[in-house]
Amino acid sequence: RLIDEGEDFHGKALSCLTVLRRGCAQEAEPAAYNDFARALNAAVSQRRARFWARAREAGLGLVTDAEAPTSTVTAEEARAFLAGEVFAPSAASSAARPGADPVAALSEQDLEAMIE
Repeated sequence: RLIDEGEDFHGKALSCLTVLRRGCAQEAEPAAYNDFARALNAAVSQRRARFWARAREAGLGLVTDAEAPTSTVTAEEARAFLAGEVFAPSAASSAARPGADPVAALSEQDLEAMIE
């Protein structure tokens, strides 16, 4: 919601996103953050797109398997995501991630509750 209120609130929203990322990595729930980050990246409004550009500049990419063992995101995929590139996993990395089905996206309310 802060993102949609205007750019004056982007700093606070960026702080919240930073805390959400750190918390999801620490609590072994990287899919929640990663799904949220992917949704932000797919933003259709100009305000959300501008906010996502700031998040990318801050390095708030996907949580990788190196940061949280339960993550299905490789460092290569996270790098491509932040760079705005399409990630095409190699056969070796796909085989190393069995059952890497995407988790159902959480609602904004679910994510806000995780922060609180």
